[in-house]
Amino acid sequence: MNSGARRALLTVIVVVIAAAVAYWWWNGFHAGGTAPEPAVVAPPEPTASAAAVTPEVPPIQYPVQAPTSTAPLESSGVAAALRDLLGSRTVSAFPEIGDFAHRFVATVDNLGRSYAPASLWPISPTSGRFTVQERDGGTIISADNDRRYTALVLLAESVDPGKAVDLYLRMYPLLQRAYEDLGYPKGYFN
Repeated sequence: MNSGARRALLTVIVVVIAAAVAYWWWNGFHAGGTAPEPAVVAPPEPTASAAAVTPEVPPIQYPVQAPTSTAPLESSGVAAALRDLLGSRTVSAFPEIGDFAHRFVATVDNLGRSYAPASLWPISPTSGRFTVQERDGGTIISADNDRRYTALVLLAESVDPGKAVDLYLRMYPLLQRAYEDLGYPKGYFN
């Protein structure tokens, strides 16, 4: 798989996981489904003087365990879990599967920044170059760009959302530790 396809694969994986989590959350809380109770970390009690000035901070919620009886993943189990979800051929395109949690967290953290170094991505960038075309005096995305992402879209369509959510929840402790290691010791990755 070339670098362009790998970048697109990373984008699709992030979108699939986000969609699966949203799907699970929506069905669990809005459609009458049963969702696991998240852990709640309450903020410290304000002092009398601080209570008058500072509004109450809502508790932070984050996933603690998978909704199945499956145990959280250890670093050594990530590659096998990804192969189960995506297939061996797809996972073989990942340049650094051994440090997947760190690379995944760093990539997600960098999405909102102006620069996201490809050396930290868990997959390689898609092949080819992003192209544009001039039309009606303006610049638009070229229709040829969609071919670069066809394989990734097909992969995303093949992923079972429930299994993706389960993997995310099982992997969450690793992702949280990686997020703290990035310099957010009091933050939550989700």
